[in-house]
Amino acid sequence: MEDEHVHIIINLLGKSLAGKITPGEQKDLDKLIREYSLEELVADLGDERYVMQHLRKYTKYDVKDGFQDFLNVVGETLPEKKTKIKWIYWCSVASVLLFVLGFLFFYHVENPKGDEIRGERKDRLENMESVRLFLADREEMVLEAGYDEKHLNSLGIFLSVGPRILDYTRVRGRDSLIGEHTLVVPKGCLYKVILSDGTRVTLNADSRMRFPAVLGSSCRKVYLEGEAYFDVKRDENAPFFVEGRNFSVRVLGTTFNVMDYKDEEQSQVTLLSGSVEMCMKDTVVRLSPGKQAVLEKGKFVGQRLVDPLPYVSWLEDKFCFESERLENVLRKLSRWYDIVIECEQDEVNDIYFTGYIPNDIGLKEVLQLLEETADIKFFERDDKMLVRCVKN
Repeated sequence: MEDEHVHIIINLLGKSLAGKITPGEQKDLDKLIREYSLEELVADLGDERYVMQHLRKYTKYDVKDGFQDFLNVVGETLPEKKTKIKWIYWCSVASVLLFVLGFLFFYHVENPKGDEIRGERKDRLENMESVRLFLADREEMVLEAGYDEKHLNSLGIFLSVGPRILDYTRVRGRDSLIGEHTLVVPKGCLYKVILSDGTRVTLNADSRMRFPAVLGSSCRKVYLEGEAYFDVKRDENAPFFVEGRNFSVRVLGTTFNVMDYKDEEQSQVTLLSGSVEMCMKDTVVRLSPGKQAVLEKGKFVGQRLVDPLPYVSWLEDKFCFESERLENVLRKLSRWYDIVIECEQDEVNDIYFTGYIPNDIGLKEVLQLLEETADIKFFERDDKMLVRCVKN
């Protein structure tokens, strides 16, 4: 890489991450990214979890020595006589540029030959580039790459690739003109949507939501498969409905969590604030804050008082397990890390776990934590993970 291009890429990446890049500069950056095969680097910089994980790693290095190592790789050196004031200037550069320098350091120093990314990190990167939006005419857009931003802007939809937000609040027009959109979030990531009325929705991994680009003035309705957290904008004249597979949730303005995965035996609606009605085929249940309605295999089994926070811990990058069977734990891990995990013995499923585990760490670390908690052992076979009981 030519010295001049190193500085240009750093400068343009910093502007891009800060949202200050011009269309012309973006075109130049895209060309340089393709020329030097930096697509994976850019994808990493847009992944908050990957950024935070590697920033913790970056803090182990002496900043000045590490920067010198980076310059050695790209063919430059720091002057031997460098004043304290000038070095303070480098330390005070905007954090976004430090991110870029740090990532370039890891890419070029730790992987000088550009080795292919393998294992779970490669899978996570591929997933992070596959968040898709289907428009009313079934046109498909890949959101994480940001290539469809111009077209979305023409519809009044704002796309933020860095924080991963899709904002419909500036969309204007009749429902019949814009129609329903479908957002598909793959395993391994989250995505936020601000609907046209200001309602905020965060979709968990392996989820999809179908919704009108412009919500109706008398009724607002979305369709969910998977899990999502809702912060509904209150409107007395237009109740808000979340349609699941076997139930409907009716609200006016409140915050709640809906979990309705096909591979889970239970579906749950957990209320944090306000009031909601959960409507099933023959039953209507009104929830108050701290209450959770539970369906099992499509049938209502009751409501219970819970601490809502563990059920929305995924919003804070955590797995929360409260006396949870191992088979349920493994489904959550499989959904996030996009890997098949199976039990070799039936008795393994009877093990229960309680506690929090951060989900911004690698799968290997998570499995090690589980192994330290119970007499189990994970091992890999034929592109999937197996678990068995072990004797002390």
